[in-house]
Amino acid sequence: MILFYRVVAFLSCIVNRRLALFVTDQIGKLMYFTLYRKRVRKVISNLKHIDKKLTSLEAQKTVLTIYRNFACFIYEFLLLPRLSSRNLFDYIDIEHKEYLDTAMKGGKGVIALTAHLGNWEIGGAILGILGYSPTVISLSQPSQGMKDFFTNRRESVGVKVAYIEERLTNVISTLRRGGIVATLGDRVYSGQHYEGKLFGANYCFPSGPFKLHHRLGCPIVPTFCVREGTKYKLYIEPELKNGIIEWSQILEKYIPRYVTQWYVFEQLWGKNSKLKSQNSKV
Repeated sequence: MILFYRVVAFLSCIVNRRLALFVTDQIGKLMYFTLYRKRVRKVISNLKHIDKKLTSLEAQKTVLTIYRNFACFIYEFLLLPRLSSRNLFDYIDIEHKEYLDTAMKGGKGVIALTAHLGNWEIGGAILGILGYSPTVISLSQPSQGMKDFFTNRRESVGVKVAYIEERLTNVISTLRRGGIVATLGDRVYSGQHYEGKLFGANYCFPSGPFKLHHRLGCPIVPTFCVREGTKYKLYIEPELKNGIIEWSQILEKYIPRYVTQWYVFEQLWGKNSKLKSQNSKV
């Protein structure tokens, strides 16, 4: 697998961007009809929960677009080392950066909370290139080679990495120094979770960001890096004042707006969902 990523990364840097995007789009379609075909039903179930009026045909078309966009997401991740302060704003716009700067003035660090929406890797890269030196919390990879590959790509744009399976000493020290920790807040991977509501039904939220907030007093600032036309826009929201309740409301605003960029391929609601019984509640 690591050889595959290295070859694709090399080709992505030498192939014309228009041709690369065309090939990437075809790969997304291939994933829809082959390797990820079994997951289409699960994604359709999620979409119909969000939009009760969605027809099956509309849902299938939406899922196909999600797969095509996800393939583009992978391609753009491989290009991270090519981003710099010289070309960043050729690809990116930022809205309400002042919310982040205001939150940082407290000196207790900031948790930049995002979701599997848009391109969170580019979102982290933006913060790195602008000099915020964020520490991102990530799942580890199946091999050391893959882990090094992903870590090097992120570090090339000023992003530090803390793996969720490891002790979060670096995360806590980053916050205590007044730095930024970026993490995903729409899926549970560590087993520790809080119960809340999302789109009118029970939902498991990762408890980590909220526990750090209560323990260290660091504000939580929602951020989303989503594609709009030919560029990405980094949206920064005011810091959360009402925990998971407010976070779910923000997700309910952004996910339907950019639903074709929401990369969740497991069923989240219903009898076959991945939701687990809750050990903690809010």
